[in-house]
Amino acid sequence: MYRTSSSTFPAGFVPGDVFNSEILSPADPFCPLPVTYRPTDLTTLTSLNPLKGHVSAIHTSLFFHLFDEEKQSELARRVANLLCPESGSMVFGGHYVRPKKGVRTETLADGVVHTQFWHSPSSWKKLWEEQVFRKGSAKVEVDWSVSTEYTSMDGQDGAALYYMAWCVTRL
Repeated sequence: MYRTSSSTFPAGFVPGDVFNSEILSPADPFCPLPVTYRPTDLTTLTSLNPLKGHVSAIHTSLFFHLFDEEKQSELARRVANLLCPESGSMVFGGHYVRPKKGVRTETLADGVVHTQFWHSPSSWKKLWEEQVFRKGSAKVEVDWSVSTEYTSMDGQDGAALYYMAWCVTRL
């Protein structure tokens, strides 16, 4: 489709449930360098566990907001333990947020009733700065603005949907 091959684009793909410990087991983010060697052939990986503490940049977009608050917190911790402990390592991406953190039930433009947990920019920063990483060991930057793509909600207070681009950088 994109005229790539394993030699022109040697990226690996690990299908699976990120909440399954065989794919990515929970652990605190690495502080010292990991004692394991970094895998050299990513195309042979069947789990993300060998990458723990070895990844310098992780991109994830339109993914976190699909889960409830507890699962988002767990997901953030799992993703963070992939990062190498060196300053400048980062997780970045984007997803939809609301001005106020919480669960909302809304009727979408197509009439479907949808209940979902939404982070606010401040709760997202707090998650990474206080629950995932030790205080003062990561910087979280967010940039959010009203989404022009999805605006047809049911008129609740603060019904506008916001898109937030974010970056968590190890200090």
